[in-house]
Amino acid sequence: LPDPPRPRPQFLGYIAPEVSQDGVSMRAGFDARYAITPTLYGLVSVAPDFRNIENFIAGIDFTRTERFVADARPFFTEGSGYFNLSPESTYGDLFYSQRVGDFDIGGKAYGQLSPSTSLGAFAAYNASGQRAAVVNINRAASTSSSNVFMTLDGENGRTNSAAGAKVR
Repeated sequence: LPDPPRPRPQFLGYIAPEVSQDGVSMRAGFDARYAITPTLYGLVSVAPDFRNIENFIAGIDFTRTERFVADARPFFTEGSGYFNLSPESTYGDLFYSQRVGDFDIGGKAYGQLSPSTSLGAFAAYNASGQRAAVVNINRAASTSSSNVFMTLDGENGRTNSAAGAKVR
């Protein structure tokens, strides 16, 4: 039998002219996606352009906590289920992708490491010093599951991070 076809990387690039009062400039970037295994994927995005993505509106109702709305940016929607750190939380997630603004380079890996173990790992950086990262490893057994997770968010020498584990 012949070997199965090897997965090939997929690339999506863009070049967009921009006209302003200061003159004409160009924006350019690309995304690369690769199937590491049939169930584990990697994605790299360099200079993504989120300007044309229509976001959801949170509403104007009064609330004592942060508003959580779905993220429409393709980089964050792809594999988003692997980054859910606290599904039973009523006050939102430890990782909320809307807190990550524009970035210069970002990468993520997500999927199944084995039938019972999943991984979600993400990191992004921007030249002004903003950075964000999250890692979530989930292992499911027949009657229970366990998670190990870590988040990091920082800018200008300040870092907020959280790490933990939970067993259900």
